[in-house]
Order: sequence, then structure tokens, then C-alpha cells
Amino acid sequence: MAKAELVMREAGSGTRTVVEEAYGKHALKLSPKHSVANTEAIKRLLRLGYAVAWVSRHSIADHLVSGALVQLPVIDLKIERDLNIVWRKARVLSPSARAFHQLASGMPDSSRERVAA
Repeated sequence: MAKAELVMREAGSGTRTVVEEAYGKHALKLSPKHSVANTEAIKRLLRLGYAVAWVSRHSIADHLVSGALVQLPVIDLKIERDLNIVWRKARVLSPSARAFHQLASGMPDSSRERVAA
């Protein structure tokens, strides 16, 4: 791990912003070796080895299950990101989409507004 390079999303991305803010709360500054435009590029760099990155656990779930990637615990650091439910204006939601919307809308405000990355 000592030789691992930090890979992050590009400056200005929502993911990078929330990660930098979380580190800033601990008076820490990140210095990524590589900045890339999307999560797929980060995943490819991670699979090549010698890199670490902050990505959504959901985006790498299959890689965690297969053991191709591992999640490293970080003590006293919580990173959360706002997510929104969106759909096309004139579109009727399918029954499953409507059920999901009802489920998400029924969450307590703090859970609905902030979903862990």
C-alpha cells in the first residue's frame, strides 16, 4: 500500500467534492496522482493495481464479491453524497419505479437526503 497512487474523479465532480470536504474536516488535503472523468476509468486503474480510490461501493459490488478489489476501512471518516430521484417529465412511472419512489419518499428526511457513498 505504501506505493499506491491516489486516483480521483476530476476537479469539480460531486464525488471528489464530498471526499475532499470529508478530509478537510480532519485538516487533511488529498493530492491525487491521477484525475479521471468517470468511475469506469477509475475501476480499470484499480484493477491494474498499485492504486487506491474513493468510489461508490455500489459501483464495485461485483468486484468486491469476486475479490478483484477490496474495501479498506477508514476510521472516523464518513463520506456521504446527496442523491435525487429523477424521471422524464411527461412519463408515467412503472409499478416498480413507483414502489421505489414511495419507499424512498417514506424514509426519514435525514436518510432520504443523504445516502452513503
